[in-house]
Amino acid sequence: MAQFNQYDSLIDLSVIKEFCRENGRIVYYPKDDVFVHQGCVAKYLGVVESGYFKYTTPTSSDNEAVVGFAFEGEIVADYYNSFNTYHRKSR
Repeated sequence: MAQFNQYDSLIDLSVIKEFCRENGRIVYYPKDDVFVHQGCVAKYLGVVESGYFKYTTPTSSDNEAVVGFAFEGEIVADYYNSFNTYHRKSR
């Protein structure tokens, strides 16, 4: 089966995943629960251990559009803000 999120196979994220598993805590998010709201900077990242995670954004007509997924073994994070926060701090 082809991998849905190709970045996960192109970048070695094993150190981050292992760090989360060893130092984090298990949290269950029920269906339609929110990990981070749009406009807020996420404080956390995680690894999907079972099920999947759905990235959504509101549309101009107040509907919900699915913009991505994270499946078992993949990282859940606010990639854009995480990347920009890292680069702002390293300058």
